[in-house]
Amino acid sequence: MTVYEDRAGLQVAAELAGLIEQEVLPGLGLDPAGFWSGTAAVFARFAPENRALLAHRDALQARIDDWHDGRRGRPYDVAASQTFLREIGYLVEEPQPFTIGTTGVDAEIARMAGPQLVVPILNARFLLNAANARWGSLYDALYGTDALGDLPKGGGYDPERGARVVARAKAFLDEAVPLTDGSWSDLTDIDAAVLKDPAQLAGRTEGSRLFRHNGLHIEVIVDRAHPVGRTDPAGIADVVLESALTTICDLEDSVAAVDAADKVCAYRNWLGLMKGDLVETFDKGGKTLTRRLNPDRAFIAPDGSTLTLKGRSLLFVRNVGHLMTTPAVRLPDEAVDVQPVCGDAEMHDRRAVDPHQRLGPPVRQHRVMLPPQAGNGTGFGKIERGMSHGGRARLEIAQLRGQRHPLPRHQEGGIDRRQRLGQRVADPADPQTVDVEGAEAGQVVAVARPDVVEEGHAVRLDRRGDRRNSGVG
Repeated sequence: MTVYEDRAGLQVAAELAGLIEQEVLPGLGLDPAGFWSGTAAVFARFAPENRALLAHRDALQARIDDWHDGRRGRPYDVAASQTFLREIGYLVEEPQPFTIGTTGVDAEIARMAGPQLVVPILNARFLLNAANARWGSLYDALYGTDALGDLPKGGGYDPERGARVVARAKAFLDEAVPLTDGSWSDLTDIDAAVLKDPAQLAGRTEGSRLFRHNGLHIEVIVDRAHPVGRTDPAGIADVVLESALTTICDLEDSVAAVDAADKVCAYRNWLGLMKGDLVETFDKGGKTLTRRLNPDRAFIAPDGSTLTLKGRSLLFVRNVGHLMTTPAVRLPDEAVDVQPVCGDAEMHDRRAVDPHQRLGPPVRQHRVMLPPQAGNGTGFGKIERGMSHGGRARLEIAQLRGQRHPLPRHQEGGIDRRQRLGQRVADPADPQTVDVEGAEAGQVVAVARPDVVEEGHAVRLDRRGDRRNSGVG
């Protein structure tokens, strides 16, 4: 049975209150009373709106169900379906062309292309494996999977398969980091390797050479004392690839973190990731193993400087937010979700002295299926500005260009949603152009979907300060 404690008028599960007050907030200089009053204010403002959006979603679904029931037994008509969906407002017209300008976006999001993992946040061991999957052994991947066309046989190491692994890895190096002459399989001394493109050499350590290909890194490990390197002509013991650039830590699809116990487990694991102290010990194959976050990787660049590469995946967190409630926190008439906890936990990560040690910025990914649901960005911004973050980041959401750009207005009971959110007119000459409270005079902010935004107006969410939080929304 869940035991509740009163916090600023909220009924909060005792275990969740303990986690926040004893583990999340200490070290951040944040007042528990301020946290809970801020949380209550966010819920008071946005819970009714969220309830209305969900009711609208249910109403649309009911109409869609009725439409299909009425056509039971008839061939599916794409044109008729689209016409119907437009009539009920499920499909809307494409907006006019616009550009999006952002600042402080991490390279893993803005410039690098690579794999992304999804991992259930309730399993600490899986979380650590995923965070550490930024780098992975090509030899292990080829040996342990069916990438070579078959699976490994049981019963210990198979030398014949091992030779096939090495051959395939050398062929990969020939493709990704070609030599001026010959093949990597013929190389006997890695220092004698002459690259067709010398700029691909990115760094070195005493026991490895680092190369760059398509913006990602390849580390060739040299160790003649290693069982594999001992039999390799150049002493190559492994080829390590920069792999999972980003990871979604999931509370939604791969798991269902709903009740207080689940939420506390999820938030505690997330907190451990953000603080860098998450550790998991387990038994495997009769041995006790311990997983912890990998450190960064340091190399000597060709110019003699130190090159430091991130040792861990950039972490995202996916909440269920506006689509699911939790009994962990109760308002007087309903249960709600508690997303401010993830934001406060990530502040431990943001206060890392060395940016390379940061695992964030975490990006909250939410299912937004209808235009009105895009307004959740308003709630996220309120959480970050008013709760505990003090407005850390500046994110330009969009720059609209061209003709007047219509955006959907959501009305409830005849009351314009702009009025309900307490918005004010930014340009008295144009009552169609509005901004949210707290914006500077004349600055147009379209996080709450005004009807029209004039040409040239910047649409931005201004959270001044640390520029690293660049992807919330």
